[in-house]
Parts: sequence; C-alpha cells; structure tokens
Amino acid sequence: MFNADLNEFSSPEALAFYEENKHADASKLLLKYANDPLKKAFALQLESRKRAEFKLPTWFKNHEIVFPLKLNLEQSSSEITANYKTKLLNFASSADLTGGTGIDSWQFALHSQNHIFIEPNNDLIELAKHNFAALGITNTRFFCGTAEEFLAQNKTHFDVIFADPSRRTSTGSKAVVLEEYSPN
Repeated sequence: MFNADLNEFSSPEALAFYEENKHADASKLLLKYANDPLKKAFALQLESRKRAEFKLPTWFKNHEIVFPLKLNLEQSSSEITANYKTKLLNFASSADLTGGTGIDSWQFALHSQNHIFIEPNNDLIELAKHNFAALGITNTRFFCGTAEEFLAQNKTHFDVIFADPSRRTSTGSKAVVLEEYSPN
C-alpha cells in the first residue's frame, strides 16, 4: 500500500515532514518526491492525514496511526458515524464482514468483548492490525479472506454481524446496483 514499514510513518523524520509540510499542496509534494519512495509515502500519508483531521479526530491525535490512502479514506465512515452504529445495539461479540480501513471495526471492538475483522485485502489487514495496536485494541482477531469464505469456514456465534460493502466494482468504478457490491 505505502511501500514502507508502517512504523516509519510515526518516526521522528515522518512527524517532522508532516509538520514542515502541513500547509503544502499534496500533488506538488508527490511530484517533488517522485524519486524518493519514503518521502513519497510520507506525502501520501500527509494527504490522508489532512483528510482525516475532522473525520477521525481520535485517530488524528494519535501519532502512531497510519491512515489509509485517499480512496479508502473517502469510502470509510467517520468516527461519529461509526460510533453511532454501535450505539444502536447491545452486544458482547461482533464480526465485521467488510473490515476495510477498520474505522467501523474499531468502534465495534470498543463496545465488544470479542470482535473479528474480516477483509480480503492483506494490506488493509496489516494497516488495521497496526492501528488497532496503536489504539490499544486487544480483543480483535483478523481474518484475511472474503466474507463468504469466512462464513463458510466459521460457525461461531456473534451477537452482531456488520457489513458495509464496498461501493466500487472490480474495475474501480462506482457500484450502482446491489449486485455489484462486494460482498454481494
């Protein structure tokens, strides 16, 4: 996803880069550092950090958090929305069939004794593991695979099973009809 160790994004060098460039144009930074993979990754992270400041204030305040790329962040819930979803139900165990960036899962994990995060994209799994550790979440297991694979392999009971399908098709265009959503 970022072609760098996730811990690099909270290094003193990274934090200095974010502070120094907090008002810079992300596209200009990406051009400037096109031949420097680490600084390019920092520029992508800075772009995501800017977008997350008001959408994910708890995450933004935590310097160990690594934010997903712009497209993933655009599709994710806000902190307020994710928290609202968990307030609608009373539960001790939960599963998120569409883990994605982990924002909804984070809130479910905060309100659950036992949580499982299911996601077919291993980069997003690693990102969620990193961020959950930074947030002190220890009650979550991670499953790398599709919702359908998880459900076929597991007969575990959950009080809540959450699914917020991707609204993008396999080609990256916006899904319009329900059959295009993943999982279907």
